[in-house]
Amino acid sequence: MKKWCWVCLWTGSAFTYGEAPMPDPPGVLQLASPVRHAISVSGSFGELRHNHFHGGIDIRSGRGPGGDDILASAPGYISKIDIDAENLGKSLYITHPNGFVTVYAHLDRFRADLAECIRQEQFAQQKFQLSMEFDPEHFPVRAGDLVAYMGNSGSSRGKHLHFELRDPDGEEVWDPLLFGLPLADSRAPVFRNVKFTGYDSEGLVVSQKVLTASMVRKQPRIRVPGAWFTISVDAADHTDHSGFITGIKTLRMEVDGTERYAFSAERWRRDETRYINAHVESGRGGRSWARFHRCYLLCGNRLGLYNTCSNAGFVAMDDTTGHRVDLFAGDACGNQAALSFSVEKAPFTAGQPRGCKGQCLYPDQELVLEGSHSQFAFREGSVYDVVHCKLEEASVCAPGSYSPLAGVSPQGMSLHHPVIIRLKPGREIPETLRSKCYVAQKSGKGFINSGGRWEGDWLVAESRSAGPFCIRVDTLAPNLQLLRPRRKSQRLNALRFRLTDNVGAIREIPDLSYEAYIDEQWVLMEYDKKNRLIHHAFEEWLTSGQHSYRVVVRDPLGNEKTYRGNFVR
Repeated sequence: MKKWCWVCLWTGSAFTYGEAPMPDPPGVLQLASPVRHAISVSGSFGELRHNHFHGGIDIRSGRGPGGDDILASAPGYISKIDIDAENLGKSLYITHPNGFVTVYAHLDRFRADLAECIRQEQFAQQKFQLSMEFDPEHFPVRAGDLVAYMGNSGSSRGKHLHFELRDPDGEEVWDPLLFGLPLADSRAPVFRNVKFTGYDSEGLVVSQKVLTASMVRKQPRIRVPGAWFTISVDAADHTDHSGFITGIKTLRMEVDGTERYAFSAERWRRDETRYINAHVESGRGGRSWARFHRCYLLCGNRLGLYNTCSNAGFVAMDDTTGHRVDLFAGDACGNQAALSFSVEKAPFTAGQPRGCKGQCLYPDQELVLEGSHSQFAFREGSVYDVVHCKLEEASVCAPGSYSPLAGVSPQGMSLHHPVIIRLKPGREIPETLRSKCYVAQKSGKGFINSGGRWEGDWLVAESRSAGPFCIRVDTLAPNLQLLRPRRKSQRLNALRFRLTDNVGAIREIPDLSYEAYIDEQWVLMEYDKKNRLIHHAFEEWLTSGQHSYRVVVRDPLGNEKTYRGNFVR
């Protein structure tokens, strides 16, 4: 912990954070199971994921390979359908009488009348990815009506249903179990590891250690060097009918009989989910890497899931008598686990201030770092704790680059908001290549396209990485490879291509695009981005015999190529 945040703790040491009441669901909404079999989950609401809290419940297939019927969980009407090559993939939204919306994602396909409606719109727009909205009279549904089939579309890594519940404005996600979704769970969460951190009177870290829960239970007193201490917890849950490890729902900490911290993942704003990077800290727990719930707050944490956080979760050790700590972890079905121990003050040596090499980036301030050929502009709220920053620039351009590398250290810091990057060329760029320039993030031996637009002599982009970056040029069109059947005698019933590009890109950059034709007639090709595939299943109008295909592919920088070939159906 840095001294600036320590000052914040002392000036607000008596506050209770959040004061968020338990949510009262508006109106009446009773959710039935969206599948025909007993619900078995592989992911719980609120569990810790990369850069986000999981905003729904992942329901496993009852058949193994997927294709399970997906049912409307409550009466209402189908209000929206999204077709996306990544993220939620093929998804369906049902609006219910109280305004809440259930979301059914990673679908394989939709029921026949919906599929035909979508197909007509895809042909009208001549594209695969689209979004469609409907009025209440178009597709009304009752609870238990078939709406779609379970799949693995979008960013999914296995066939399942991602089931969400959103508020009428779509700004918040709520735990579906609050509304009666039937999930059998008689198993309490388990504590796996506890992390103890000690601080001196200036807020500098003087000790850290991780103990397994079994080790904590065996030690009557945990000695922590420092004048203050904090606790972080690695805990997990299990449910009936599933062997998957899922996340906990609630976490409370009492010190000497007084509640000092309470976290509850009942609901949250979708635009707050990235604050998970302030809520968790990663580290080794036992023999594996673990994500710990901080039972204390960083100064830049604005997540609204804390009912209580007295003294921001920091506990003073004024004497050596010890402090009793009681931890309680709960799941959505009311099962609870407890872990109790005492923390005792141990001798310590005060920490040595590192000093601020370069400049300090504070959670509540903006910061602009400028060099000879680069500029990095951080917005207010970009970091969760004070970070000592330093702009680092190379002096010469690397081969294939038009500006020297520039970045901000530490380069692994977690940014809540993208940093605005401005780069000036270090050597002349031919006018014909300016439109092919991009801000390139160095990644291993390669580069990632972070976008870019020219503002005078500067190429400007945004990224949640601190770099390093340089200016590079991409003049190569995407590559398309026809995937033929493994056996020559196998009947061809679809066209499948591998679609790749020479430069990867961040998510915010527009996707690769394509247009496909058979015998010069436009055909619908589905895009599976995670597997880099586009494919078209032959339709009845395509007769047996020889045919030709033409596929036009282009990347975000406008590099385009046409691929032609013949095939026999």
